[in-house]
Amino acid sequence: YMKGYRQNYIKAGQDFESALKLDPTYSTAALYAGRVYNALYEDQKALQFFREAISIDPDYMEARASYAAALLDSGQMTEAVRQLNVVTQRNPKDGMAWYLLSQAYAREGDYADGITSAQQAVKLTPNNAEAHFWLAESLRQKHECVQSENQYNAYLSLSNFNSGFGGKLDYYVAGFLFGMGHKK
Repeated sequence: YMKGYRQNYIKAGQDFESALKLDPTYSTAALYAGRVYNALYEDQKALQFFREAISIDPDYMEARASYAAALLDSGQMTEAVRQLNVVTQRNPKDGMAWYLLSQAYAREGDYADGITSAQQAVKLTPNNAEAHFWLAESLRQKHECVQSENQYNAYLSLSNFNSGFGGKLDYYVAGFLFGMGHKK
């Protein structure tokens, strides 16, 4: 699983499923099976394993947060919010859960709660680019443009969005040699 790539994910999924057959109470195997199938874009299978991990251990907050992230991927905002509220209430210092919650709120159009959640995420994980992005999005929707711009800039800085010297050199060389590279 940790090596990435499709073939490794397929093998890891088989191994996690085998582990669950040997020990049906092995919630970590269910969690990682969910993550594997999420990485393979097998949404329904991923959600099934995340639900299984939570069913085995209802207090497994990491499984709830991963389940919520998969729910966000599949557009199920309401259930994602419900899962993330459980996580943030039980573990108020879980920065990932707060930024996922801010994303869910923003995508639902609840920008006030999106701002509150994203501010908590930024406070807990100031180097998390996604937390800044969802704070910027919610602020923009609330017409708080200056604050939004600052958060977008933080997002761009933290996410290495800048192409750096190589990208700039390529841009100018292509523009000089081929008449390409116009900014829009």
